[in-house]
Amino acid sequence: MKYKRLINNTIMQYMMTFAQYVFPLITFPYLTRVLEPELFGVVSYLTATITFFQIFIDYGFNLSSTKDISLHRNDANKISLILGSTIQAKLLLISLCLMLFTITVFILPILREYLFLSYLYLGTVILSVLLPDYLFRGIERMAIITNRFLISKTITTLLTFLLVQNKEDVFWVPLLNIIGSVIAIILTWHHIIYKLKIKVQFTSLRNVLLTIRTSTIYFISNFATTAFGVVNTLMLGIMNIPLSEVAYWSVSYNLIGIAQSLYTPIVNSLYPHMVAKKDIRLVKKILLIFMPLILLTIVLVWFFTDTIMLIVAGSQYIEASPIFKMLLPVLLLSFPAMLIGFPVLGAVGKVSEVTKTTIISASFHIIGLLILAAAGYFTLMNIAILRCLTELILMSTRLYYLKKIL
Repeated sequence: MKYKRLINNTIMQYMMTFAQYVFPLITFPYLTRVLEPELFGVVSYLTATITFFQIFIDYGFNLSSTKDISLHRNDANKISLILGSTIQAKLLLISLCLMLFTITVFILPILREYLFLSYLYLGTVILSVLLPDYLFRGIERMAIITNRFLISKTITTLLTFLLVQNKEDVFWVPLLNIIGSVIAIILTWHHIIYKLKIKVQFTSLRNVLLTIRTSTIYFISNFATTAFGVVNTLMLGIMNIPLSEVAYWSVSYNLIGIAQSLYTPIVNSLYPHMVAKKDIRLVKKILLIFMPLILLTIVLVWFFTDTIMLIVAGSQYIEASPIFKMLLPVLLLSFPAMLIGFPVLGAVGKVSEVTKTTIISASFHIIGLLILAAAGYFTLMNIAILRCLTELILMSTRLYYLKKIL
């Protein structure tokens, strides 16, 4: 079968998405109720802040190293060198990350007030250095990390219901993430060493810096992308928006993020396939199949938003429904934007073009947030409208570059 490996890899990606997003979705309604809006707002704010540092540690390696490994998938020695240099690069970035995070803690009042909790969240970012997902994406062996995530997420999800009983147990939320990461690390490296027979070969500092330099353009694109969501939450804290409203925004945006995560397996599986095959026809088929389904789903969700919010988050968050409705167009616009990005433009050597589209969109979004703040219109509804416009610009600019290569 022509697309057998791609289909199998996509199925494994969806199973991993289940582990990454559906398990947290199971605990999501429980945590919103147990922690209540104010403390859930704090947790959401910390999660958003940590996302910046996760992007910094990853530094685009999930794209650049995936591409390198995909191109040398039959050369075990080359794979070992890529694996070693990527890990070294991430370790080097940790020291910078710790300094930047400490500065951020003393700048942002919420982080400073919840100091210990803040550093616990950082712990999961640091441990991610030892989870080389780019290796398995590059060799298109997603079953390995899928099984790893299923096991670790099952354990941490069960422990969440057991250990988080009230607001005072909030520290268990990041601690359980750390425990899950440790389990995942053990399972991953057991497979790398004993099943794949891959050894890590470390290299010189010069080569490590070259690895970082090569991945910089991917990092810039990924970092700019976080502006679409994370900067919104950070600005809510800077503008001293009540924590209850931070919670309303976070619930709405998390639901959008969970829905977008269903696109991720397709995008991640398509990327190494496009690197090897440059199969534009397949991309067109995917868009023709999925866009009508996405539109239909959005219409149905629009009419049942209050019910969804009541079931998922509880009656205390029903005020988040209008915000969630206003964010729904993001789901329609983001699928083609994601698909055309690195899986298509990036795979055919148009990485700088992808980065340009992301920077243009991120700049528009950040400038828009500043204008809203300066003009006194910094409300959740206006931020949601701005987010939709930003996604429209991202999709449009990527379509423009796609037409130039067709």
